Amino acid sequence: MSTNGYNPVPITGTDESQEDAVIPSPMELMIIEEVDEDEETKTIRTRIRDINTSITENILTPMKVHVLDPMNEIQQMVSMKFDSYLSKVGNVPIIRRFLYIFFICIVVWILHLYKTQDGGFSDHDLLLNYVKESIDLNSFETKWEYISSMPCLSGTKGDVIISKYIKKSLEAMNMDEVEMLEYKGYMNFPEEEKNVLHVFNNQDPVLDIELSKENFNPLAWNGEIEKTTLIFGNRGSRDDFKRLLEHGIIRSGRHNYVLIVFYSDLIHEQILLSELVTIKGIIFISDKYKDDVIQMKSVGLPQYSMGNVLKADWHGYKALKSAHDEPRSTPRIPTIPLSYNQGHKLLKLISKDGVNFGDGLFSGLGKGISVSFNVNSTVKEKQPTYNVLGKIRGREQTTKSIIITASKNSVNFGALYPSFGTTTLIALAELFQKVRYKFNWAPLRNIYFMTVGGSEFNSIGAATYLEENLLPIKDEIYSIIDISELGFISSKETFQIETHPLLHDFLQGVVSKSYNASTSHVQHYGDWTPFMANGIPVSILSVPDIRNKVLPIDTDADSFNEASDILKDLGKQNDLSNLLVTLFEIILKLVDEPNIPFNVVQYVKIMDKLLQDIEQDHSKELNFNEIIKAMLKWKSIGSEWNQFIHNWNSSVSKNESAYGKESLRVSKERWNWNNKLSNIGRRTVSEYGLLDRKYYKNGIFGPTLWKMDYGVDSWSFPGVRDAIMTTDWSKAQWELDEVAAALNFASDMFK
Repeated sequence: MSTNGYNPVPITGTDESQEDAVIPSPMELMIIEEVDEDEETKTIRTRIRDINTSITENILTPMKVHVLDPMNEIQQMVSMKFDSYLSKVGNVPIIRRFLYIFFICIVVWILHLYKTQDGGFSDHDLLLNYVKESIDLNSFETKWEYISSMPCLSGTKGDVIISKYIKKSLEAMNMDEVEMLEYKGYMNFPEEEKNVLHVFNNQDPVLDIELSKENFNPLAWNGEIEKTTLIFGNRGSRDDFKRLLEHGIIRSGRHNYVLIVFYSDLIHEQILLSELVTIKGIIFISDKYKDDVIQMKSVGLPQYSMGNVLKADWHGYKALKSAHDEPRSTPRIPTIPLSYNQGHKLLKLISKDGVNFGDGLFSGLGKGISVSFNVNSTVKEKQPTYNVLGKIRGREQTTKSIIITASKNSVNFGALYPSFGTTTLIALAELFQKVRYKFNWAPLRNIYFMTVGGSEFNSIGAATYLEENLLPIKDEIYSIIDISELGFISSKETFQIETHPLLHDFLQGVVSKSYNASTSHVQHYGDWTPFMANGIPVSILSVPDIRNKVLPIDTDADSFNEASDILKDLGKQNDLSNLLVTLFEIILKLVDEPNIPFNVVQYVKIMDKLLQDIEQDHSKELNFNEIIKAMLKWKSIGSEWNQFIHNWNSSVSKNESAYGKESLRVSKERWNWNNKLSNIGRRTVSEYGLLDRKYYKNGIFGPTLWKMDYGVDSWSFPGVRDAIMTTDWSKAQWELDEVAAALNFASDMFK
């Protein structure tokens, strides 16, 4: 029996005639329903048909006859008339298309002009509250312990291992982009063979000091010292050298002295001053610590240039043939560091004669005690180091970005510096990714997180990264925040901020909510210096002990074992959490505030104050007219920016934690202002650089060749101040006019 593809199902019952019965198929049921349509259904259908007929006859047909048809005839008449006029001008179809496009453009423009949007602005309070609950100190401790578990000198296996670890940590967060960038440059490493410093008294051996791998300075000059007179020079400052010269202890032009000095904050000046008076070599004495440690500090000369000392052609010089050709970035004399106890063994042998430096320490007369030693570090001219870069992509102004940086390398374990900063950078990246996935959030502009290598070798990683990406970086990056010099800090301690004047008020405002904030413009060298030299606004966030490299930093005692007890203190745990929240807020506001938080008025005030310091002392020698005119332009720009902010805040309603709606017209004005503001730094630089130091192109903020006398700023108008120091007034005027020209050039984009 055919069942149309369905299996028959018997119908149970007592009647034998039902044994062959089956349940009908769905098609059969449908057919049955159609055949068995009742009278009520037919009546409904008839009524619907009658209503439809009535509407057509009484409404639609009269509407067509009396309204639509006449309008159509009128439209055809107008169209024919209009076409007759168009035919006198040109091709009718082409002109019609043009007018249609023009009409649509007008409509779209009107809609854009008056349309509003919520802008997608974030509720920062909501994000910050979530971050406070999301900080994982156990994860922080684990990462910190691993990163500081091995020496991480640039160019070594430790550098490779830690760099790969950081890369994997960022990749595990699913960041938009993660890269491990290799840069090669000149490096030196501790010699493998044992070495000895020999001490003589009137040519007779009196003391031998065994030297180890720890008696090492990165970028030290290789050379041999043979029975050369030893003199104590205190801290090796200009005043110290002046006293030695006045007392006749040293005589310029004679190459028969080795200077023993305590480290100062300006090692590069200690070396340059020694070379000027033809000192033959320098022995550095480390500071006193609970253990007898050796401070292995870099002896590079960053005031001339930064980066690979074998390659300086990118900033205007020809390629170098050796590490010690111009431009100068390394010493010309051997240097060697000693521990505090090793150094004092030598000091005890020096006679109590000559210049009295206090604390029972004298220079000696330059007679009797002499030393012999050899610096023979292993040199690699193309040794690799690594930057690790991670990116969170923005959603609005995606051509504008900030970079959060932290140094990665140190001669030793570097738990307090730089490993704490590196770990903090990873923790911040992780917090931003947590917020991103929790709230489906993205910043208005891009964030890069970058650990940089080669810090101890004249910042090879940072400088080469800038060199290879100079134009894109100057176009895209409007701020760099370096957190390498941070550490544990309580709310009662000083939080140091060194920053571009455009960001003074912003950073001071955020940090002072939780700490005693101290704000100034940048005053010392680091991985940020190459960016600063090219006008990019940089900020360094630090605590005093880390910034000043207080012991055990730069020694083998800076290990995690020494630092791990800190995290067992509940108070220190709270301090770390508060620090991470403060840093998160700084980055969040800097990258996610609709208006980039630059204060142009404050920028002008700080520049004006620094300029007045020069004008007061040298108004007779220099003409300040051009730069004053340029400053007045910037004062006007500052007023315009403040007025825009006022108008913007008025037009974009704001509740306690989030902005309201913003019209597209206002959005475009805001984007335009942000683009201009982000270009201030890059445009206020000289194309040619300072006259005597071409690497430094920022004539407003940057290092002078020599630290200025007490009370005089050493990190502003460097070209002008360098020329003033040598009383070269024509050169000083040229540098001053270059600054004025740069300010004028930058102000033109605001017209």
